[in-house]
Amino acid sequence: MNNMRQIKNIEIKINLPMDFPEEWDTNEIEFYLNNSSYCCDNLIKSLQDYSKKYGCICSITECKVIDNN
Repeated sequence: MNNMRQIKNIEIKINLPMDFPEEWDTNEIEFYLNNSSYCCDNLIKSLQDYSKKYGCICSITECKVIDNN
């Protein structure tokens, strides 16, 4: 049996329903998520909540190897 391991960079795409103020447009939402004080660590809690409600996150997740290091 081969016990060798390899490291790969994985792109993870998640289509997570999230709640935002009704008056925010796409630019405001993307600014909030990418450039403001919002921390993407908060996504972990959101994913845990989604998983608890629906059983898992497989239906909203897609993974792809993005390099061959």
